[in-house]
Amino acid sequence: CAAYQLYGTGKGSGNSPQVWCFISSSLFDAFEEKAHGATFYSYDGKSSLHIYMLGFVDDCSQQVNDFRAHPQPSAENLIDMLQHDAQWWRNLLWASGGALEIPKCSFQLIQSDWSTRGKPFLHGLCDAPPLELTNNQGNIQVKQISSYKARRSLGIELSPSGMMNTQYDKLLKKSHSFTEAVRANA
Repeated sequence: CAAYQLYGTGKGSGNSPQVWCFISSSLFDAFEEKAHGATFYSYDGKSSLHIYMLGFVDDCSQQVNDFRAHPQPSAENLIDMLQHDAQWWRNLLWASGGALEIPKCSFQLIQSDWSTRGKPFLHGLCDAPPLELTNNQGNIQVKQISSYKARRSLGIELSPSGMMNTQYDKLLKKSHSFTEAVRANA
């Protein structure tokens, strides 16, 4: 009502986690019906894991790949796959009464090259084709982040390059804060 403008279960409501779990589980299941997702293989190819979405509450991460394709898909093909999946997720959220918070959305295009000795290394491709999603107000462009920059995902600062400096600095600062709090007490 106009006097008490509460939408949904309300932040801090005792049943909010259960309601969100029910909604997000249903959305994740629906997402798997049409999404490409990503398949990861063991070194010997005997085991594989297909992942469509990783999520915790409203922090979700998607990925696409096609590791078994020869030749490997181009950046344009990967962006097309990602755009399809991201648009499908946006549509599912909208149908459930939710929405993507576009300023918090981003993507990283990770491509590897190989040294002459057969060692993989991260190809620093910075100019991927644009990733655009459509909503009721038109097209929105999702920002690309460099493969060498850490991004926050599910509580940790991850970088495809494998560098953990951002996470290390964050944990070091937190540890210093705890140290000062302990030292201040008798």
